[in-house]
Amino acid sequence: MKRLIGIFLITLLFCTCKKDASVWDIKNLNNNSISCFGHSGMGIFYRYPINSEKSFERCFEMGADGTDFDVQLSKDNKLVLFHDRKMEDGSDCDGYVYDKNWDEIKNCLHKTPLSGKQKIIPANSILDVYGKKKLIFTFDCKLYRDHQTDYYTYIQTYADVLLEFTDKYEITNTSFFETIDTNFIRILLNKKPDLNIFFYSHRFEDALAIANNMNLKGITMEIDQISAEQVDLAHANNRQVTLWNVHTENQNIEAIEKNPDHIQSDKLKHLLKIFDKYKK
Repeated sequence: MKRLIGIFLITLLFCTCKKDASVWDIKNLNNNSISCFGHSGMGIFYRYPINSEKSFERCFEMGADGTDFDVQLSKDNKLVLFHDRKMEDGSDCDGYVYDKNWDEIKNCLHKTPLSGKQKIIPANSILDVYGKKKLIFTFDCKLYRDHQTDYYTYIQTYADVLLEFTDKYEITNTSFFETIDTNFIRILLNKKPDLNIFFYSHRFEDALAIANNMNLKGITMEIDQISAEQVDLAHANNRQVTLWNVHTENQNIEAIEKNPDHIQSDKLKHLLKIFDKYKK
């Protein structure tokens, strides 16, 4: 009897864990499918750091639909892929990206205790290799110069550099642009009214209201800050939804069950397997 119970429990566990995309009836604004994006590459748990060349390389090898970038603007107008406000928080350099020319940044190394030396890289190093692929690049615009007196000039320049960059690689119409700054959004829309802009916020009501008022493509929300019903409400307002802070395999499943349009996952391999996209 104990043996039969053990077999039953093992079988039940196997069936429970072996979920695939056919379990869910996906209905959204993304052709009723969910895009599988990496979180700045392979995410925060990968042996190589987020925003590093190795992390992006593996993300695309595995078959992700795309990834987000943490994009900052250097003093000499180079788009730099780096997450933290202060460089010392995530690298062996200090100061701020916006206060440095690229030549002062190009030899800075990510803090990577597990993977050895990984340099901070510019956005063009990824687009030079993958810009012709059918991928969606989400530019998470880190506007950290928000306490400077010349901030408005700074975001004007940032918008010019960003759109010149995406135009160069012919990805402007297929890229996503994320920001929390409505002034920056207005600047972008004045330059190109049809950009795919996603507003992100910690409050769904604020995010949806701004997306509606500014006629944006959608909203980006942390998985724990939005319900399935709110995702449906966003869709009813013709706004797509991207979920992030998806850290675990269980959260991958939770995210799918909320029926978004896109998921930025830190467990990309698992998410791709659910949708049978995993290649290697």
